[in-house]
Amino acid sequence: MFTFLRRFVVIASVMSGCGSAWAAERPFHTLKRVSEAIVNATGGVCLDGSKPGYYLRPPVNESIHNWRIHLRGGGWCFNETQCWLRSKTSLGSSILWPDSIADASFGFLSSDPDVNPGFADWGAVFVEYCDGSSFTGDREQSVEVNGDVIIIIRLRGKRVLHAVMQDLEDNVKLL
Repeated sequence: MFTFLRRFVVIASVMSGCGSAWAAERPFHTLKRVSEAIVNATGGVCLDGSKPGYYLRPPVNESIHNWRIHLRGGGWCFNETQCWLRSKTSLGSSILWPDSIADASFGFLSSDPDVNPGFADWGAVFVEYCDGSSFTGDREQSVEVNGDVIIIIRLRGKRVLHAVMQDLEDNVKLL
């Protein structure tokens, strides 16, 4: 499974931005949502049940087959109420994600060859965070949050990561 990961740099951290003169010229990453078939096969969904996704920027030219994969951080929710509240934000639902994001302007996430001569021409994948457990949850059953109305949340971060990697392998053809 995921034999293609040997050819990639996987970065797991919280993404933040820095200003630079180059920032206005940065390429954008386009939002890709995991296919319905893969979501159904893996059960990988965000806290609110929406499809997980990632932002993609292809390599500088088609002859380059190297990729950077960034797993966005987001902290944990520690009980049903916290997870339900998070499911109403971009850290628990893909519904609120923008259609594109600007490229990072710092370090080895940058596509600026002056800032990042080693990886600037590589393709980049920013895996969005929406599970409340840093891609580790794997609960089959949904969780009911008690209150005036029964709310259902899903704790499936491990499945989200599996779904995203499967989608990258099947639909982006990273190999």
